[in-house]
Amino acid sequence: MPEGSAVLERLRDEGIIADDQYQAALLEAMAAGCRCEEAVVRLGVLPEAQLLKTLAGWYRTQFIGTEKLSRADIDPQLLRLVPRRIANRLGIFPVLYKRRSRQLVVVSVAPNEGDIEKQVQMVADVHKVAVLVARPAAIEAAIKKHYDRDPRAFANLVKRRRREPPPPSDFGMGGGFDAFGSGGFDDFESLA
Repeated sequence: MPEGSAVLERLRDEGIIADDQYQAALLEAMAAGCRCEEAVVRLGVLPEAQLLKTLAGWYRTQFIGTEKLSRADIDPQLLRLVPRRIANRLGIFPVLYKRRSRQLVVVSVAPNEGDIEKQVQMVADVHKVAVLVARPAAIEAAIKKHYDRDPRAFANLVKRRRREPPPPSDFGMGGGFDAFGSGGFDDFESLA
C-alpha cells in the first residue's frame, strides 16, 4: 500500500470521497509512486484547500496551501536548522522560527507520522516544534526552491492551482491564521 493509504481510507469511510474515487486515487498513488494525499489532488477528487482543511482538522493543526508556500520568504539561516537530508527523509520543510521561545514551525503532509516533532527538535536544537499540514508536492517544491535554489520548483503546481477556483483561504484551520501575511504568529522572526 502506498504512503497515506490510511488517510485515503478515512476519507472514504467518512463519506468525503466515494469508493470509486478511493480506488482511482489508490491506483494513481501506486502508478505515480506518490502519497495518496497527492493522488487525491492530482486527480481532482478533492480540491487542495478541502483536503488540507480536512487533514488539519484531523491532526488538530493548521495548514499552508501551495500558493502561499510558494510565495513564502524563507530566511536561509532557517534552512540551516533543518538540513536538506532531514527535510527529505521526514518529508518536512521549515517555515518559521520564533526566537524568544525557540519554537520552529515546519510543514508536513502527515504531522503525526514518525515522531516528526521530536526528531526535528533534536536536529534543530529548538525548544518546541509545531507541525502544520501542506500538500506533499508543495513540500517537495519548497525543498527544491529553497535548498537547491530552483526558482521554477513551484511552476507546475502554482500554474495548475490557478485553474482551480480560489479557496476562501489557502492557509489556516478554517481561516484566520496567516504566518506570511497579517495576523497570527506575529512574534515569529527571521534568524538574521
